[in-house]
Amino acid sequence: MATLNSTLAAAQADTTNVQNRAAGKDLTGNVVYARGSYTTTATDAAADVLRLALLPKGAVVIPSLCKIDTEDLGTDISVTVGDLDTTADADRYSTAVSLATAGVVSLASGVAGANPHALENEAWITATLTDAGSISITADKDVTFWIAYRMP
Repeated sequence: MATLNSTLAAAQADTTNVQNRAAGKDLTGNVVYARGSYTTTATDAAADVLRLALLPKGAVVIPSLCKIDTEDLGTDISVTVGDLDTTADADRYSTAVSLATAGVVSLASGVAGANPHALENEAWITATLTDAGSISITADKDVTFWIAYRMP
């Protein structure tokens, strides 16, 4: 049976050069949450962009720890979650998360490539409303986005 190493384990196990050891930022850090809430209106529509939180340069967003707490916002309504970093990416953290049913949803559930991302500059974390069929948004419904991040 083979013993396999993650990149972190390989750096920690490297005793040939102390300078090759794992960086402290990969071993520790406090995870904090930015909470952005929104109440829907009658004029909300597909492709609208909701600014959730302005995070500082260097913040590392951790999609697997992010959540959305939502009421039933309507029919065929989904969101993508991304950022307006140096190279903006509207779905960097999640694609097509349905908000058509009340509950708590994991942001990165089933998203390939939704890895932690360190912001190159101070940047807005955004949610973009998307039409999952025949979008119909109900006014006066609440949704809260919990954006998990750490500072290196």
